[in-house]
Amino acid sequence: MFARTPILPFIINAVTDDGLTLDIVVYNGEAFEFQPTTDYVVGMMSGTRYRNVDEALEYAVAEQLRGLAGPFISMVQRDEHLRHMAGVPHLLGLLTTVFLAELNAPPPGKIWNGTYTDEQLVVVAALPPVSATRHGVVGFGLGVAEVLVTRARPLFAERGIDWPAGLARVTADRLRDTLGIHTSPWLF
Repeated sequence: MFARTPILPFIINAVTDDGLTLDIVVYNGEAFEFQPTTDYVVGMMSGTRYRNVDEALEYAVAEQLRGLAGPFISMVQRDEHLRHMAGVPHLLGLLTTVFLAELNAPPPGKIWNGTYTDEQLVVVAALPPVSATRHGVVGFGLGVAEVLVTRARPLFAERGIDWPAGLARVTADRLRDTLGIHTSPWLF
């Protein structure tokens, strides 16, 4: 019913008429053994892979703050709520990086259920629902940001990483001055 090569030129995704799904790898030569990466891939937009969780954590926090100070504000101001929702996987990737740092865990493989704690999963489940409305993107975006920042700050101190206080202050000021949102109690 379906067979294409959307992942890589040598991986074919297929679906049979009975609903069986297959990923078929076509290669020339000897079979190779797939080795999952041990690098941290932070969010959906970073082209950088990080060798250790401290570097990944530092990037995740800086990217969260940068996103709040810039694209978050401009998309809310322009009512670009559907476009804003396209960034949800990126935000969740930043948050899961903080969770991995809390656990000193390696990047998860294909199955994530055993990686994160029940408490972490409950925190994500309790985030405000996201919808293509101002209320939906602001509630979800700030909910993710608050969880990420409040959980990451003690990790920075424990690991001897300098907290980006200047960026956090600028972000809080911009949110207050442009959108009337006060984040100072948790942001810096």
